[in-house]
Amino acid sequence: MDSDNTFKGWTEGTSWLHVGPDGTEYVYLNIPKNASSWMKHQFNGEKFNYLTTSYSKVTFVILLRDPIDRWISGAAQSLYGCSPESDRFFLNVGYNSIFDKLALDEHTQCQHMFLRNKLYENHNVVWFKCDADLKTNWEHWAKDKITPRIPGADGYMDTANPFNISKLGAANQFPGWHNKSKTVVGWTQQQIKDTLVDHLNTCPQHLDRLKAYCRMDQDLIDSVEFYETR
Repeated sequence: MDSDNTFKGWTEGTSWLHVGPDGTEYVYLNIPKNASSWMKHQFNGEKFNYLTTSYSKVTFVILLRDPIDRWISGAAQSLYGCSPESDRFFLNVGYNSIFDKLALDEHTQCQHMFLRNKLYENHNVVWFKCDADLKTNWEHWAKDKITPRIPGADGYMDTANPFNISKLGAANQFPGWHNKSKTVVGWTQQQIKDTLVDHLNTCPQHLDRLKAYCRMDQDLIDSVEFYETR
């Protein structure tokens, strides 16, 4: 992240605080693209910055996701919303430029960078893997710790879908880049994801570069014990 602790508007230390029924304080450390929209609703907490808050004992809740899968999803979000006729459209920018940079914004920044201060190491941490079992594992752990939010209270209704898959189908429309009288349909995030996956499957050089970029995230994932119901 940048030296001023921000990355395109992201503030380091962004988190949510929830006080459980027994008074226990839980802090959810938000890492973008790790089911964050779903998790903020489920956690039902008050937004704050854990780096600027003093506390003696809390339980941190941290979600980690397969780093390759997360980067592809994050890149699709970062590259979404641009006319295919624009010079900034990802296919016009070119794969070499994308894979030379890799950290396109906070959605593609490595997960360990959001935890780099490691203040959580002085407290209890519950790790969740951001995968198909997340909803089951979260509900099993949180049932007597987190007071649920009233459904629809914050306008977020899709509480059964941690990854917001339905949102990947929307496509923007743009006026023509050269001919303003025509309409150009943009790519969906799902189309961009599929194209990036196809490219990585046929370009070992870029796949190796992405794996190297994600190495510290994978090491972190391999080092922690995730909460599981079974």
